[in-house]
Amino acid sequence: MTRKEFLQSAATAVAAASFVPVAALLEGCAVRSQTLRVSAKENRVRLWLAELPKLSEPEGYVKVYPFGFAHPIVVFQHSSGEIFAISTTCTHAGCEVRKTKSKFECPCHGSQYDLTGKVTRGPAPANLARFPVKKEGEFLEIVLKEG
Repeated sequence: MTRKEFLQSAATAVAAASFVPVAALLEGCAVRSQTLRVSAKENRVRLWLAELPKLSEPEGYVKVYPFGFAHPIVVFQHSSGEIFAISTTCTHAGCEVRKTKSKFECPCHGSQYDLTGKVTRGPAPANLARFPVKKEGEFLEIVLKEG
């Protein structure tokens, strides 16, 4: 084998070996969320389902930023079909929690919550706030406050 052939073979092997990790990294970066900034009317947010394609995808969710809220509300459909709207404000120190495939996690102090917002690991003293969601035809309505 000539030096040129050896270098070509080595370059091909390195390229093939590096393809798998790069592909795995790209797959891990797939966007499963979308973000909406909305205003509330009479303490309610109304969302058109046709504008929420991520809501129907596996592990997909929508971050809704109502004006006046410090952190977004995460809206997602549980495997049971129920639609949840949960505050992302940690009940321990007010940090923004992050939704993963199976839970919410606080990056500040490690609190964890299940997908219903119930505390599963402290130091959080209380569950995440949940907002009632009503499906009305082609719309979702999120009740921000009773009133």
